[in-house]
Amino acid sequence: MSKDKIFLNNILANIEYTRHIIKENDNVNLITLITGTEIDRQRWQNRLESIAPFIFNLKKETRILSFQEETRQGNFLGTILAYSKIKKISADESISYKNKVVLIGMIFGRGERISPFSQREANCKAAISSISTVRADDGQIKTLTALEEALMYFAPLARQLEKNAFRGIVNKWGDETEIPSIDIIHFEKAGVTADTDIIKFISQEKITEESAKEKDWVIYDKNSVMLFQIPRGDIDSIEKELNKYGVTSLNDKQKIDRGAFFGISLGPVAVSYRVLDILEEVFDSDVKNNAIYIDFDPYVLSAFALKGDSVKWQEMLLKDKKLCEFAGHSGMVPDFWEKMNKVRNIFKDKYARELEIKVIDLGENIYWGDYGQHLAMRRRYLALTENSMNGAISRAIAGLPETKDARGNIIFNSQISGEVEIENSVVCNSVIMGRGRIESSLLWDSCVNDIEMDRAFCVGSFHSGKLILKKNSGAYKLFGRKSEVFNIEEYGRVSTIFTPTGRFSINAGESLNLRDRKNIYSVPVLGNLVSFSELYEMMSKVSSHEIEQWEMDFKKGLMQ
Repeated sequence: MSKDKIFLNNILANIEYTRHIIKENDNVNLITLITGTEIDRQRWQNRLESIAPFIFNLKKETRILSFQEETRQGNFLGTILAYSKIKKISADESISYKNKVVLIGMIFGRGERISPFSQREANCKAAISSISTVRADDGQIKTLTALEEALMYFAPLARQLEKNAFRGIVNKWGDETEIPSIDIIHFEKAGVTADTDIIKFISQEKITEESAKEKDWVIYDKNSVMLFQIPRGDIDSIEKELNKYGVTSLNDKQKIDRGAFFGISLGPVAVSYRVLDILEEVFDSDVKNNAIYIDFDPYVLSAFALKGDSVKWQEMLLKDKKLCEFAGHSGMVPDFWEKMNKVRNIFKDKYARELEIKVIDLGENIYWGDYGQHLAMRRRYLALTENSMNGAISRAIAGLPETKDARGNIIFNSQISGEVEIENSVVCNSVIMGRGRIESSLLWDSCVNDIEMDRAFCVGSFHSGKLILKKNSGAYKLFGRKSEVFNIEEYGRVSTIFTPTGRFSINAGESLNLRDRKNIYSVPVLGNLVSFSELYEMMSKVSSHEIEQWEMDFKKGLMQ
């Protein structure tokens, strides 16, 4: 059997295993969410409480704790802060956590690269609609958000750590969906025990020019102990650093005699309670300082892995400008190195051994789904239509059958007019009332009238006028009347924004460099009434509940 086939089988088995432990109530049962505002805190508390039986434990035994982080402090300080709040609420409400693994989801990020869709979701990228659905108690099929999908498919890993006696917090970090290509049902092979201190998740992948610039890299020994973490950069500098650790054959990952292994750093990190107790003590002032921001990647884990090697740390400071700005003499946290060593020394005195970071490889070619930028979103949605490994995984996540009709379609829970031609497409939870043609496209959770689609997507929309979506274009939560015609050019995007004073459509496209704040993000483009930055400020005054109410009012108005 080929490696790709093995990976595919494992990923599909892990998807099925996720659904199995939900039904069997054998999942993690303490979930913590970290948000930036009180409105978001309550929003996600309510949302996750209602959806938890369908993505964690069917018998409603999952406890959701939603906390507000007044300023974004990074996932390292954010984890320490969450731990402090978990301890307090546990004491106040007699909640037992010490014998459990707590799964944390952090809900931050402006979602600039997915504008205007993130603004459409009350400035919350994590609330973007995923391709996952669940059937609620009332029989309705509900689409999960990106965050819910991400937590749902990482929870089994947290549960397996718990079964292997690890006790601590697993910070999922981010709303990307990551499904291992290893068999997580037999996770004991990872060597996790009650003595495991910190866990870094990685995926062994070949290093390329592109991946070198986009990902951090983790080096570890044959005992899966982390040796170092290399920040993203040019491939030559990363290869030189890898070579220092004996990694000489960069794309032959099976040779143990190289001295070390390496892989892409994935976002999630797990930290034991005994380490968190010390971190809480040492970094107390930093957690309380709203001006300080610290992530696990890449410097926290590198500092721990160096095990007090000050010479190596000074070398890093000299050649890494970002590290110097963070932890140099004039940096944001000038005593960072001293504090990290203090944590190590307290741990060593208390437990008579060195603190270690365990590396767990989730496998080559893990499934990594991202909705965070327009190209990634299109690929994620349209994968449902593809005859590929990615397509099969996407349909399994979506809960769609593999069986297609005579014209190559998967049509699920939908009503379609007889005047619509559909080929090689997926139509799910949707209604088409008029006429049109759909080819190699995705219509998801939408109600439309006359429509033409050519390798495009339409998600969460309610439009009674004519809609034309040309190649590689997309409509996300587009709401319009019969008199309104939308003709979206190739690679274009459109959405409807609801505000207290009314609604308006706003356009974007894959070719826009949304990181260019001066020329793109902060000025009106493509004929839009406002810039994306103005839209962000506008939507910061709006709640998701208000948006949902305006949507309902609009639908009622069309039906009357």
